Amino acid sequence: MDCTNNGINRDSTAQADAGHAAADERWRIGFIGLGTMGLPMVRRICEAGYAVTVWGRREQAVRQAVSFGAVPAASVSALAAQCDVVLLMVSDDAAARALVCADDGLTAPGAQVRMVVNCTTVSPDTSRALAAHLAGRGVGFVEAPVTGSRPQAEDGTLNFLVGGRAEDVARLQPLLRTMGKNVFHLGEVGRASAAKLASNAIVAMNLASLLEGLAIARRAGLDAELFTHILQQGGARSAVLDAKRRKLLDRDFDPQFAVKWMWKDIRLALALADAMDLPLTVLPQAAGLFRRAVQEGWGDEDVAAVMRCYDTLEQT
Repeated sequence: MDCTNNGINRDSTAQADAGHAAADERWRIGFIGLGTMGLPMVRRICEAGYAVTVWGRREQAVRQAVSFGAVPAASVSALAAQCDVVLLMVSDDAAARALVCADDGLTAPGAQVRMVVNCTTVSPDTSRALAAHLAGRGVGFVEAPVTGSRPQAEDGTLNFLVGGRAEDVARLQPLLRTMGKNVFHLGEVGRASAAKLASNAIVAMNLASLLEGLAIARRAGLDAELFTHILQQGGARSAVLDAKRRKLLDRDFDPQFAVKWMWKDIRLALALADAMDLPLTVLPQAAGLFRRAVQEGWGDEDVAAVMRCYDTLEQT
């Protein structure tokens, strides 16, 4: 596997020739990553009239994608042999690297892929490494992590944070807008990944502060329903409160965005800050809550499950 952290040759002829398919339904779309976010994204693309081929490890998820109108591929290389543009929405850096860089991956012999769009939240270094690997094989690359969770994926109101060549981003606009309301081009590859990590760091800290405030309110004997309503009327209101209020009140931990993925993103954000010699004070404290939640076995549950970390404290 050749997928090192090399710099991108932005003037390479191979990369300049990549991604010239017309940005319309004639594009043959591949999609890998049929999870909480991926499946509703596939549905939106299919409903927009694109021809979509999918690959996934979970048979049930593949069947659901087929019910939307997608066609299953027997392998990653089989998908690559029949798609122009491939979107990835997978678990982490290692999964994205394996799909792009493996000998039987998206650049295997016979691959027809002209553009890879990585919607997975990964480190900036991984984004740059994927771009460099693909550029050397005449394939374009755009990083496109999203803000929003399952409800936004279902409604087609995701925000795409995009890094890559302006020409490639322009061609992808119609496709991305089948799934999202905004496409923010942040410049060269690596910047969108950094922006997504900074964004999720803020979400994690907001959630931690919300849970701590709720713990104070409960210990004081306040009604949680009324208290959270009050919060929504004043300066303590946040998108996190609006999104998670009902789940926190009902202790509904069905995953819209799982604890383990937020913990993964927090670790990436901490590593990025360390690499930039940026000392942090609040995020490391919030990280402790998410680490504990994963250690307690709540990693597959919604991030609202982190409230359980305060249950034993409130009982003392």
